[in-house]
Amino acid sequence: MRPEVRLEVDLSPLRDAVRRMGAHRHDVKPVVRRNPAPLAPIDIQLDEGIELSTDEVHFSSGLVSHKGHQVLLYIQDHGTKVEDVLEDGSRGNKFHLANCVTLQNMRSKNRFGRYVVTNRLDGHFYITGRDRETGKHVESKKARLDVCKNCLSYLNYEGYESAKESGYASYEKRTQIFERFDLARFFENYSSFFAHMPRRFSGEFDGDYTGDWAEVSKRVRRDLDFVCEICRTSLKDEPRLCHTHHRNGVKTDNRPSNLQVLCADCHRKQPMHEHMHVLHKDMRKLAELRREQGTNRVCSRDEVFKLSDPGVHGAFHYICPEFGLPEVGYFFSVGGGQDCYLELAWPNKNYGICISEEARRQAQLKLIDWKVELPNEITAREDDLRHRNQTRGRH
Repeated sequence: MRPEVRLEVDLSPLRDAVRRMGAHRHDVKPVVRRNPAPLAPIDIQLDEGIELSTDEVHFSSGLVSHKGHQVLLYIQDHGTKVEDVLEDGSRGNKFHLANCVTLQNMRSKNRFGRYVVTNRLDGHFYITGRDRETGKHVESKKARLDVCKNCLSYLNYEGYESAKESGYASYEKRTQIFERFDLARFFENYSSFFAHMPRRFSGEFDGDYTGDWAEVSKRVRRDLDFVCEICRTSLKDEPRLCHTHHRNGVKTDNRPSNLQVLCADCHRKQPMHEHMHVLHKDMRKLAELRREQGTNRVCSRDEVFKLSDPGVHGAFHYICPEFGLPEVGYFFSVGGGQDCYLELAWPNKNYGICISEEARRQAQLKLIDWKVELPNEITAREDDLRHRNQTRGRH
């Protein structure tokens, strides 16, 4: 056995030099690394991609879903162009988010079986094909694919289709929306439409926090009396919906100037917070609190976007020019002490928008003279009208 060797190093000259430079001692707090929960079997399958039959994919909300999970559709087999696509993903088949005209045409031609569903958030998809020269099968590899522009039009995503500017300005705006499209942000925008949302990939960390983060967060929220600094809603009775946000995104920077108290909805709308998903029941509770406290009043389109569920923004782009500004979070009694609620409502027009069939059913029973629609019905109607106008223009 080798003898133990002890090294003694005198660091006092180094400390003296640091002190002469004017540096101050800082206590470094321990960092807590939080591992995500293990992925469920279906999340693992969806991450890799599952081939499904037509009846296993649903479009009830206009978005693609499978067993309550929000998913995407894409064609895995790229044939002889697979090597080109691996080099440049923009040459590949586009992935689909919604029941756009492309998917409708594929179903009508009985070619829907070519599609694979996945819920990957990074924009990279497993694709296969065959070598152009040898004809040999190319093993599954990841390629970065682009989103389908027809899907963006169908959903009017971020106003993609309703851009009314003429000429180059309209083209430039659409190009910007297409190029900055982010899957994680898209899934976050529509999180309240689904019972299940994609887990973060196995092995990824949810972030690094200091060991005293729970105490720091509680103190900051308590000092501001659990009031959201953006929408000004008090969350004292619902502290679980009150969060503490790091303004600069650095989760170890707990300086008071870097911390902001936000409700769950305002928090998820901050940059680089695509991992946050807010359930519909929580959006409804926030809408209820905002109504009770009078913080849901809007005076501009921007305020509607700030306070409403992102999943209805595409429909609102279409409705606003005709109806003007709505009430955000409209509640009405359905009897027995039970309330139902619409995401957006125009009481003077007897018109509202909700995101579930159950909410619409209750609204139609109680608000007899009203017309209540789902977002996908509005965007699909506008999408169909656009295609009809284009078809007439070609004749």
